[in-house]
Amino acid sequence: MSFKCPLTDNTIDPIDCIENIDIIDGFISDDSHIPDEFKVKPDYKEICKKCKYHESTWGESKND
Repeated sequence: MSFKCPLTDNTIDPIDCIENIDIIDGFISDDSHIPDEFKVKPDYKEICKKCKYHESTWGESKND
């Protein structure tokens, strides 16, 4: 199942979403691991957090 990501406005695979969520939520400390295509929009972290597909895989976000 793929879905449209509001960061890229393109279809992505769920694993890409999960990896970005883990980084944005602070479970992986270095956001340089997020591919540049997901960081084009200046407020990409907030966009990701507000996305209907944003579900933490580790529990509560460390960046709230």
